[in-house]
Amino acid sequence: MNSFIGEYHCKVDAKGRIMLPAAFKKQLSPASNDSFVVKKDIYEACLVMYPLEEWERQNAIIRSRINPYNPEHNRFVREFYKGAAEITLDGNNR
Repeated sequence: MNSFIGEYHCKVDAKGRIMLPAAFKKQLSPASNDSFVVKKDIYEACLVMYPLEEWERQNAIIRSRINPYNPEHNRFVREFYKGAAEITLDGNNR
């Protein structure tokens, strides 16, 4: 399992890309395949990035705990998944 430790401020380049901080790259397992999910945080004005295997683990936890007939749970799920995008790093770790 991968999870990142730390908080970094990144700048967006002219093409809308950000560079993966070197400290995060060092924390990755070789099995990560440089695949991630990036989404807007539902509580703070920031982006959250999950290695793909951690995203899948979080999905399983959320799905096991929600009641699909509870409107509040459905609102949370919509907010949590809204704007999520799967990405793969390029050769320059962007």
